[in-house]
Amino acid sequence: MRDLVVILRPGRRPPRLLGLVVELSTRRRIFLPMNRVTAVQSGQVITTGVLNVRRFEQRPTERLVFGELLDRRVTLVESDEEVTVLDLSVHQLPARREWEIDRVFVRKGKKGGAFRRGKGEALTVEWSAVTGFSLEEQGQGAENLLATFEQLRPADLANVLHHLSPSAARRWPPPSTTTGSPTSWRSCPRTTRSRSSAS
Repeated sequence: MRDLVVILRPGRRPPRLLGLVVELSTRRRIFLPMNRVTAVQSGQVITTGVLNVRRFEQRPTERLVFGELLDRRVTLVESDEEVTVLDLSVHQLPARREWEIDRVFVRKGKKGGAFRRGKGEALTVEWSAVTGFSLEEQGQGAENLLATFEQLRPADLANVLHHLSPSAARRWPPPSTTTGSPTSWRSCPRTTRSRSSAS
């Protein structure tokens, strides 16, 4: 396993874990959806069904846990103190085959250099106890979100809109984009994303 693929959701809602990036013996990296994973054990991932060996390509709304979220500076809500993300914890939702990031392991103090760790206090907090991860917290308004959405396929766009927070949904779409628009975002089906569709 080389990385985890998540989709960030506005506000303090935990990110949804979409799947894993795994490397085959040929060194090709592929995407493995979490709804196909039955168990994750030391050194191996157990799955069901046929494996899609298409090379993994990251999509605009996706984030890589190891590549983009770890070693990042975020802020504790309670104290307004900046901390460094050291690790993330995931859990499976009860009675469902979906996974979310629920907790964040952080270290207080200044960020360490490339070859050393900081010496501040380390602690584990709930995802909702930190800010600095989500689209809204990064100051991405409706116009910037629109620019991002324009890069998406219809199924991916429907999935992102389905996971918008209520406050973000009330502001969407921007007034300047509603006139003459050929397709209303509200008519987008609540479909599940698929990587098996042709590029």
